[in-house]
Amino acid sequence: MNGEAIFGSIFTKRNEVVAEEMEKMVNYLIKESAKNMTEEVQLQRNLLIANKQLIMNGAPGTGKTYSARNEIADGLIDISDESEKEKIKRIQLDMVQFHPSYDYTDFIDGIRPDLSAGNLSYTLKNGSFKSFCRRAGVVERIYAAGKIVNANNIGDFLSGEDKEIKDFWKNKIEEDKLKEAIENTNLKIGEGHGKNDDKAMVDCLPKFLFIIDE
Repeated sequence: MNGEAIFGSIFTKRNEVVAEEMEKMVNYLIKESAKNMTEEVQLQRNLLIANKQLIMNGAPGTGKTYSARNEIADGLIDISDESEKEKIKRIQLDMVQFHPSYDYTDFIDGIRPDLSAGNLSYTLKNGSFKSFCRRAGVVERIYAAGKIVNANNIGDFLSGEDKEIKDFWKNKIEEDKLKEAIENTNLKIGEGHGKNDDKAMVDCLPKFLFIIDE
């Protein structure tokens, strides 16, 4: 069955079968739309993996943000457990929406007032993107400092971050493939000739996605 066959016959049959033909037409359109959408999302996902970044443009309200946050992100992060989806996304995905008052101090870092000690002081606070990079790249940061990756160093290098983020990484480095890759890289670091960009290790790291909605 194709579109031409459906549309060509819909008005030539008696009224009592029009509803049935309309149902077939709607089902056909839904099926074709879903097929095209799946192919487009797969293409976008492949482009993102290959280039590490992806620009999606189009008129407002056409589903760019939804597609990035759900269809592309779900496949990239490889979320199989629906009950854990939002919890995982809180760690591996972040999104900001640019507006006129959003500036460098919000995005990277800036001086902020701090009343936690009971009196007014000013401290350097990380912005959304810098905070995201710190948690996404914690393994690389540890190796860049010439240290080995273990639970203690994960905690030290994620100082100030939520317990949920620390627990995520402490559990993640115990997963089979990543654990083996980290142990091999740790051994090289201990011997004094390791590289913090060991490809086998990098390929096993979980993927993170940062979305800028402009």
